[in-house]
Amino acid sequence: MISVLLGILFPLFASPGEAYKLLETRTRTVCDIRAQASWNGCSATSDEESCVYSPNPGWVISNYELQIQSQSNGGQSESYTGAPIQVATSSNVAAAYEDLIDFAGKYDESVSRYGLEEKYGKNLEGRLETMFREHQSSASRFSSSRAALLVKATARAHGSCFDRKRGWSDIAYKVEETYLGPSDKVQLQDIILQEFGITRSAFEEGFTLPSNLYVRNACDKNINVAIRYLDYHTDEWTSKCWYNLESGQGFYVASGGARLETTNTVWYTYAESESATWSGNDSDSITRTCGGESLPMKRKDYVDSDGDLYARFTCDRRRLRAHSDKSSTDLPLEELYF
Repeated sequence: MISVLLGILFPLFASPGEAYKLLETRTRTVCDIRAQASWNGCSATSDEESCVYSPNPGWVISNYELQIQSQSNGGQSESYTGAPIQVATSSNVAAAYEDLIDFAGKYDESVSRYGLEEKYGKNLEGRLETMFREHQSSASRFSSSRAALLVKATARAHGSCFDRKRGWSDIAYKVEETYLGPSDKVQLQDIILQEFGITRSAFEEGFTLPSNLYVRNACDKNINVAIRYLDYHTDEWTSKCWYNLESGQGFYVASGGARLETTNTVWYTYAESESATWSGNDSDSITRTCGGESLPMKRKDYVDSDGDLYARFTCDRRRLRAHSDKSSTDLPLEELYF
């Protein structure tokens, strides 16, 4: 009896949220098959079982190892075979990296010009070129004729009509796979960009060094601050609140221990103390919800000499003492700004 088992043993596409790093390797056991032969009267029979294993899209077989679990008058064979491929070839890799390396050169130039190597790293172009050579080397060893593994287990009954011994071959293969990425240029570039912490929009629109957000309380009262900014990492407008600043205090706005970053010089703030608010009341203002509150936010666009977005909250002490009620409306809001 001859049967063929399709060895695509895993989902064709990664589940949501599942991500792989380029050139990462993994091992898995595949083609666990058994051939078994017995006697038919005084006639010895034979058996052969076959399995074809193809890796998931983006993965290639880099090595394999036979695992004999049990065998008696049995055997096996294995060979690479052709199959439709959904993986980055050598030409796909070259096309994806060409634009990225050119972009990296401009990135390095900007970082060096402003002396920001310590903050943003240096030699992105060199690191990309190194990764390209490794990626290209791995991809060049792969061809469509080696896209799948064909294995066979064989067995034949043996002995004589008197003792009639069965034959079997129970085998499996341990396969090592390497992730080369998808053949689609844009998808492959997105994976590379993600590994280097660069957004697609930054690559396509031209790189602008992300800025941090700095707030300072120049008032004699403690204040609470809410902000809204365009997140560099998600490309989404995000509101954050509340940040408490004591009188005279200033700091970089952070979340989860990491400073917030943006490439948009426009952002919005709202602040309040026990006796006043710093809010927006003009055509450039916006109203957004943060912490369950609807806040009229003031537009900010000042960038200091360090390249940080800077907001300084000041107040007229005489007026603040005269208006202790937070809900007072006869104090012009703009007089609380510089």
